[in-house]
Amino acid sequence: SRLGQHLGVDAPHVVGRLRGGAACDVFWLELDRGGGTESVVLKTFPAHMAVSAGFEWAALKTAVLAPIPTPEPLAFDRSGAWFETPSIVMSRLPGSPVWEPADVAEWTRQLAATLAGVHAAATGCVPESMSRPAIWDRWTPTELPTAVVDGVRSALARLAGSGWERGLCHGDFHPGNVLFGQFAVTGVVDWVSARWGPVLSDLARCRCALAIWPGGDAPGQLLEHYVAVTNRSLAGLDYWDVRSGALSVEHGGGWVAMYRDLDVAVDETLIRDRSRAFMHEALRRARLL
Repeated sequence: SRLGQHLGVDAPHVVGRLRGGAACDVFWLELDRGGGTESVVLKTFPAHMAVSAGFEWAALKTAVLAPIPTPEPLAFDRSGAWFETPSIVMSRLPGSPVWEPADVAEWTRQLAATLAGVHAAATGCVPESMSRPAIWDRWTPTELPTAVVDGVRSALARLAGSGWERGLCHGDFHPGNVLFGQFAVTGVVDWVSARWGPVLSDLARCRCALAIWPGGDAPGQLLEHYVAVTNRSLAGLDYWDVRSGALSVEHGGGWVAMYRDLDVAVDETLIRDRSRAFMHEALRRARLL
């Protein structure tokens, strides 16, 4: 009722929970606008993620400038007046994530074209929150095998240098955050990690995600398609791949709930094993192993 009052409508009807929100609760709501029904998404954040809610609100307002479909930000309750926790209301996009593609080549082509669209956004000035330090600037590996620690630290040191091509980065671009319709991508969601940063970091993040699932040559196919549509230099990508693989080795176990919520047959062992293999291959290419 409080949300409806804020939006100028009767109390919204809850259609159901949307799957895949690992840290937040996400719901599909319908609003009666008199002349018709409007579908929106309500995302509520735990109290300890109040700052993240602000990050996503700012990012959503920036992402709409990208040449790809993104949710339109509609309302933001920073104080928790509606549900006693920070909340965002945004437009609902059609489609759903695809984790078992019938045609991996076409699937990776569309993922690559969408990621290139994110990076091509002509955003101008970005909010200060989207210039915050990235995780590779403040992360130190603590659980990696001794044999690879020095190589990973060397890669992280290379990433700290300047000169990387920068642009709008989603920050967590993987198949679970990309919606597909029957024939094409219909939207990109979950912009809480977005920032203005090195675009190769986004590419490496997605490559590592594809190495975890579905595996095989999916990371390589994504790379080929991305190069084809951007003609972008890949100098230094190996270091970003090392960073993405190492992060997944240490923290990927926390993603199991998200995969299971989306009916993807992934467990902690598979995540760590495939992330480790992806990291090792990147270390070899970078001559750090």
